[in-house]
Amino acid sequence: MVQYHRVREGPNWMMVYYKNAATPCLTLKEVKARFGPAKNTEGCKKIFSWCEEQIAKYQSSSEELDVDRVAKEGFGPEAHLDESDPNYQTKMVL
Repeated sequence: MVQYHRVREGPNWMMVYYKNAATPCLTLKEVKARFGPAKNTEGCKKIFSWCEEQIAKYQSSSEELDVDRVAKEGFGPEAHLDESDPNYQTKMVL
């Protein structure tokens, strides 16, 4: 059995349950290695194709932050720093 885990922080990963053991795997290559010689069976091939679908569907894009767009549209007070503001160089300490 294989479960695909989507997480908010960090990489998505798969939990492989095989031969009374649970193994976390980050890549499809690790999943295939966990199945060992059984990876050539039809059932495992279906599992691998399902894993590829999940990775393609939920893989996070590694887009870099567009600083110009943030300055233009903004999504918080940090996006629009005003140098004429007297609190421009101050930070809140908790």
